[in-house]
Amino acid sequence: MRRNGVLPGKHTFPFLLKACSQLCNLSACKQLHVHVMKFGLASDLHVANALVRCYLVSGNWIDACFLFDEMTKRSSSLWTTMICGYTQNFRSKEALQLFSEMVGAGFEPGGATLASVLSACARSGYLKFGERIHGFVKVKGVGLGDGVILGTALVYMYAKNGEISKPGRLFDEMPERNVVTWNVMMCGLGAHGYVEDDLDLFEKMKREHVICPNGVTFVGVLSACCHAGLIDVGR
Repeated sequence: MRRNGVLPGKHTFPFLLKACSQLCNLSACKQLHVHVMKFGLASDLHVANALVRCYLVSGNWIDACFLFDEMTKRSSSLWTTMICGYTQNFRSKEALQLFSEMVGAGFEPGGATLASVLSACARSGYLKFGERIHGFVKVKGVGLGDGVILGTALVYMYAKNGEISKPGRLFDEMPERNVVTWNVMMCGLGAHGYVEDDLDLFEKMKREHVICPNGVTFVGVLSACCHAGLIDVGR
């Protein structure tokens, strides 16, 4: 494209940067960043969002944060990219702080943002913060299009914090579940000593014939058998 003298536009770079993200190619990301600056597209929100994501995926926190801080205008997508990046790399405190700044700046979070924040709450033990997010979801009805993802994130947050009764109710009320939802619930039960409930849930999963168990499912169930000394059930 460049050899043929065709000028790239704001729609060109997000695709290129997505390719860099998939390859975790930091060198290519930096080279594309130079081209973005050269063509005066650094302030475009879609391009900036793709650049930030590319740096985060490549593990370059300094440049990602610098870009984010330099943006005079930010979109919900840009905020979400930073929050998800922090959460996925186990920087829960930074993710929750940034979420508070996002809400304070007048942006209403969507389902993907809330799911990431709930994951950060689960990993860091911030139950009260997670309960606030749950209340926000119930009041606003946010993330209904991401029902499975957001519901699973809520189950995970409560289960990790030892509030087993709450994720159980949430799990039962979910109209749709995927294998991750089942795994989160079973691992939560097993981790807190509810072995019989864990095994009952596994049997229920088998009976429904809708979701196929995967490796994580079996690790969770076998771990529960191990803790309870149920060698025959484990076999």
